[in-house]
Amino acid sequence: MQAYATLGFPAADLAEQPRTISTGARYELRVSGPKWPWPTSPTPPPTLAIRRAGRPKDTECVPPMNRGELTAALADRAEVTRKDADALLTALAETVGDVVAKGDEKVTIPGFLTFERTHRAARTARNPQTGDPINIPADFSVKVSAGSKLKEAARGK
Repeated sequence: MQAYATLGFPAADLAEQPRTISTGARYELRVSGPKWPWPTSPTPPPTLAIRRAGRPKDTECVPPMNRGELTAALADRAEVTRKDADALLTALAETVGDVVAKGDEKVTIPGFLTFERTHRAARTARNPQTGDPINIPADFSVKVSAGSKLKEAARGK
């Protein structure tokens, strides 16, 4: 509680559990445990964990758009039925998948996205629990690159 108070947060913030509180700096506080005021024994007091924060976020956390929402937005924008928009989205995914599976060319939607197949060389890694070396065989992966118009949209321009 002392460390929590010294950072300038009111004790009433402990009422919600568990909760991550951003200090606006490089660290976040994670508070979990019983609600404030703490009940009498044998319930332990809340725990306070301090960890390095990720990148600062300018906006609220918004859940990702799912396929149904994307299909609805595409249908509204293109003024077609949702069934047609879903068929278009399915055809796009299948076509990109087929071209990338062949691996002889890349798919580019100018200004938006580029999909290409890449080769990952064989390598040796370590098991984090035992420290034993693990041989990872060569494999293929997909590289997706954002185009200039998509980057500008992400910047809000």
